[in-house]
Amino acid sequence: MLTLVSAAILSRYLDKGEYGSYKQIIYIYNSLLVVFSAGLPKVFSYFLPKYSVQEGVEIVKKISVLLLYCGVFFGSVLFLGAEVFANALNNMRLVDGIRWFAIVPVFLLPTLGIEGIFAAYERTLYLAVYNTITRLILLLFITSPVIIFGHNYIYAIYGWILSSVFIFLLALYFKRIPFKGIIPKKSKLKVREIFDFSFPLVTASLAGLVFNSSNQFYISRYFGPEVFAEFSNGFIQLPLVGIIVGSASSILMPYFSKLDPLRGDKFELISTWQSTIKKSALLIYPLVVFFFLFAKETVLLIFGTNYEASSIYFKLILVYNFFNILIFTPLILSMGKVRFYSMIHVILAIMIWIGSWVLLNTHNSAVLIIIYFVGLEILKVLVFVYYSSKILNIKFVDIFPVGMLIKLFIHSFLCIGSIRFFLFPYVNEVGILPAYILSLLSSFVLILMSSKYFKLNYKAIVNPLLSYFKVQI
Repeated sequence: MLTLVSAAILSRYLDKGEYGSYKQIIYIYNSLLVVFSAGLPKVFSYFLPKYSVQEGVEIVKKISVLLLYCGVFFGSVLFLGAEVFANALNNMRLVDGIRWFAIVPVFLLPTLGIEGIFAAYERTLYLAVYNTITRLILLLFITSPVIIFGHNYIYAIYGWILSSVFIFLLALYFKRIPFKGIIPKKSKLKVREIFDFSFPLVTASLAGLVFNSSNQFYISRYFGPEVFAEFSNGFIQLPLVGIIVGSASSILMPYFSKLDPLRGDKFELISTWQSTIKKSALLIYPLVVFFFLFAKETVLLIFGTNYEASSIYFKLILVYNFFNILIFTPLILSMGKVRFYSMIHVILAIMIWIGSWVLLNTHNSAVLIIIYFVGLEILKVLVFVYYSSKILNIKFVDIFPVGMLIKLFIHSFLCIGSIRFFLFPYVNEVGILPAYILSLLSSFVLILMSSKYFKLNYKAIVNPLLSYFKVQI
């Protein structure tokens, strides 16, 4: 959510050219991050459950030092290659910004993987506190300089540098929390074993980089920073969806690492996975349907009238959100199928670049490029889920609760659609914001009231929340 707030603020204080340039630098960083992190952040959640907490002290320290080396290397590449990156995106005013930004990965890479540490030791409350504090720091430090000192994207980069230092120091403190009062013990985990696990992930990460960077590269280079700004503000995942999917993935990975599906743990693994998907879908599907039907109003309220064209990109990523609740990565990696995981990413990387190039030269449409990208993302999810069903020797429909998801979609669409087409046009006369809020509240009240007729168990989610707040009050 705070990332979205940051984008909304910067969109209003920077013109499209400046904002587009800023987003291009963030695109470069996020694209290369998956490669230079060397798959190490996932190592925590894979290895820590397999060792004692005493040995975990050394393991965390060892991996953190490796991440620091990766951060220094990453920063050096950004600084020395600034002109190359700027030229590739056809925007030479990026050079100074990239060179300043080169400081950021030196401090931020050692902070990666903290989710796996807290998930492995079941300290997720600390993770929530850490994530909240770090996101507030980023929001404050990135937006404040732009508001105070001037409408230039370079001030946002200065904010990134300062925030990365504070987050680095905060991460050092939080990484020690699970080990308070613990006497360290030397582990038998070797650096070679760490890289034996992480290097195949690097291949997948590299392929993922090539895949994810394709649409951003084509739109940035061939359609200019203004269109890239529209794309960047539209093609963003709903914050709550990212939180739910990311949290579930972080929790499932160490849990699955303890299980052996070939040794009788198969049904426990499948049951846990399906339960996670169903609960996640109950939260995510109504949200996705609402924002899809109110995509234009959402974009206008957050980013302003200059970004109305962003709504089409927003709708496209929402389509993908119907499928990315199928959290396949913990399932695949816990079964040791890292090479297959990498191979599929390589194949999709080749397909996206060739297909996007063909679309660019035949239709010259940024929207078509994104439609193709989303289609391949959905295909990736289905391939991995199908492959998992084969490894576990069960039917695809048994691991993929198609019936429940279709029923949930129909129910959400009927409830929210009735509000969108029958209520919103009338209350919109009083103003878009009050009409939007009223529609949001009315939609979810209607969903909860009618859920029993569709046999959807929202009580399993709502009641624990209500009980929690009742106890707190």
